[in-house]
Amino acid sequence: PSPSPSSAARGVLAHDVAAYNQALEDCARLGEWERALAVLDDLCVKSDLSPEAASYAWCISACLEAASSKMSREGADPGNAAVTERALALLDEMRRRGLVDGENTPKGDAAYVAALRCCIESGNWERALQYHNDWVPACSRPHPPPVIWPVLFDACDTGGRWQAALSLVDDMARYEMDGVAGDQLMAMGYTRAMALCASVGQWGEVDALLRRMKEKRLSLTREVMVFALRSAARRNDANDALLILGKMKRASVEHRQTMYQAHAKAQSQAEMEAEAAAEAAAEGG
Repeated sequence: PSPSPSSAARGVLAHDVAAYNQALEDCARLGEWERALAVLDDLCVKSDLSPEAASYAWCISACLEAASSKMSREGADPGNAAVTERALALLDEMRRRGLVDGENTPKGDAAYVAALRCCIESGNWERALQYHNDWVPACSRPHPPPVIWPVLFDACDTGGRWQAALSLVDDMARYEMDGVAGDQLMAMGYTRAMALCASVGQWGEVDALLRRMKEKRLSLTREVMVFALRSAARRNDANDALLILGKMKRASVEHRQTMYQAHAKAQSQAEMEAEAAAEAAAEGG
């Protein structure tokens, strides 16, 4: 068993950042955020070592675990605000050390996600959106990391903020996210905003989002088509409803054909490999 974070930080960790990180990971798993802060303080102040992005990421994850546990046990708790602000302060410290804003910083991205989720889990969803809005102008990256967007839409969902969801879609559209991955990310944003608008009866906004998706030639998923069908029904537009149903039917047929082709290809490949194995065995015999 690994040593407790407090004893480990005072002893064997003095010359090993990896061991500090292990102690911080233990704290994160247990949600012991105050002990995690003590370990990180030992690393940053009392040792002659430099913390890594992983060090901060585990400490912020400990804050997230603590906020989630307190929320599930006790509901809204003023103490959670302190946990949230500490997580965001750690993220700010990471940024000052250059551990977040770089192009290839997966641990930095993980820390950013954990800090924003800490806001949401503790009931401070507005703080997550505010922090992101403040962060974007100061960030040196060409666009925020892709993993951030679903978390921000979660914040909008938690607060029922459909206007904020529309603003996020506008923010996403300002960045040049090319290729299939970029299109998929944009489609996710439109779909999330559409779902939130539909949930509060903002069907005019749903229609506007649909038009924008079509203009950008983004793929309309089945979920999006369902929203389009519901909107047509509310407008008593039978022609539009029939067109949408036709598209859904064609999409379903194309999906089945794709699955069948993939299955046939895999089966054919397996048969070829089995034949090759049999031939090799026969030659060896």
